Amino acid sequence: VTGGCGFIGSHVVDYLMSLGYSVVIVDNLFSGRDHWAGQGIRPEIAVVDIRDKEALSSVFSSHNPAVVFHLAAHHYIPFCDRNPIAAYELNVGGTLNVLGEASKVGVERVFFASTADVYAPSPRPHMEDDAIGPFNVYGRTKVIGEEICRGTIDWAWRPNVLIGRIFNAVGTRETNPHLVPEIIGQIVKGASELRLGNLFPTRDFVDLPSQARAIVDATFATEGMETVNIGSGVAIRVGQMIDMILAEVGRHINVTVDPEKVRASERTNLCGTTNRLKQLIGYIPDPAGSRTIRSILEMC
Repeated sequence: VTGGCGFIGSHVVDYLMSLGYSVVIVDNLFSGRDHWAGQGIRPEIAVVDIRDKEALSSVFSSHNPAVVFHLAAHHYIPFCDRNPIAAYELNVGGTLNVLGEASKVGVERVFFASTADVYAPSPRPHMEDDAIGPFNVYGRTKVIGEEICRGTIDWAWRPNVLIGRIFNAVGTRETNPHLVPEIIGQIVKGASELRLGNLFPTRDFVDLPSQARAIVDATFATEGMETVNIGSGVAIRVGQMIDMILAEVGRHINVTVDPEKVRASERTNLCGTTNRLKQLIGYIPDPAGSRTIRSILEMC
């Protein structure tokens, strides 16, 4: 699991270990950390940057994995916009390195963590065959990553590949100041007022443990090459998510829009259809709800 010490990756690791799999994490610990310190059952962690082709090759040849879950990336949009070269080097160059090494040892299955940000903006839920049209650096790097995955048909290698377009994950172990951790972080610090960006967009906020389960189950169910939305299919306004958090906190806090937190370009809607995912695994992830919020608050 590349990026297995990170936000989504660590939950994928947890689910894989619960199924009895032997897991090796490849992570440079740029933002992730060892969540299993002191535990009896734990993954092996190789502190390796996927841009380091020699070190990556050593991990693959030593462990000869059957399945690769590739989640390592710079995925915080403001960071990518400020550091486009670093984003392309890791998200594109690193992906090419991972798939190259996977092909050498004959990996049978690959999951590539893409994003809903690859879609062109639309007021309706996105279908996997919809037009591609990212308008940020992160989305553009993931479009290229998807094409690298599809390009493996040109190699002497025929793995089963799932390209998972991930919608807004919500859960514990967040590594970047996305909306929910930003709100909870301000509350924990005793804020009497929440200063946030736009409140009107709608998003598919997904319960992360159930999303991680879907990632794993869909990867093992894929035959050939598949592209699948991995979301709950339920969209709510950012303001509604804030109300849900405040209800769990149990106190009133004023909410104001901070112009410095408003993105210059903002999607009004980001939600996807889930029919293809449900056909593949028989269920869809849960939307982030009160239980999800409580799990985060309990860790603060």
